[in-house]
Amino acid sequence: MRASFPLETKRLRIWTNLALYWDRIAVDLSAPPADASRLQAVPLNSAQLGFRGFSGFLRPKPGFPQPERFDYQRVHYNAPWDPLEGTYTRYGDVRAPLGLQDSQFAVFGSGDEVMLEFDEQPLQKVPDGWKRDYLLYLNGYVKDGDRNTSNAGKVEPLPFAGMSHYPYSAAEARTAPWHTAAYRGYARVVPDP
Repeated sequence: MRASFPLETKRLRIWTNLALYWDRIAVDLSAPPADASRLQAVPLNSAQLGFRGFSGFLRPKPGFPQPERFDYQRVHYNAPWDPLEGTYTRYGDVRAPLGLQDSQFAVFGSGDEVMLEFDEQPLQKVPDGWKRDYLLYLNGYVKDGDRNTSNAGKVEPLPFAGMSHYPYSAAEARTAPWHTAAYRGYARVVPDP
């Protein structure tokens, strides 16, 4: 993670509900060169949603706290946990809902995978002495089956851009943009297990 802060910053708080493990935290007080970086957007050529399966779990070393890690090459087809009940985006092309920051997002579940392809043609040549890094910017929501989570074990009610909080009130739910026919066109119903 990289971030910039005003020079007068004396304290920094990082808050999350995720289990985070840090290898290192460093603060660079030097002024960056005037042309230290360039940001270039790369067009999304393809986004395909489909079922893949579940990556094999890598066991951590005993007595050494580590984040969960998975082996992408080892695939299992039985879910290690119960799927969330609800309506998901149908398999296939999901480029349209992924193209904008709005409430028409792709809703996918455990075992599903989104395969993305980008067009590298518009990228400028890397100047001598520079290196290219890639940043995948994601804007979305995560729901889980933890019984302490609001509406645990269910996909709905879906969050939406502009909501005041989650879970939202019944009055605010009536304004949710995912009630539109355009959004419902992406849905597929997942049968009960």
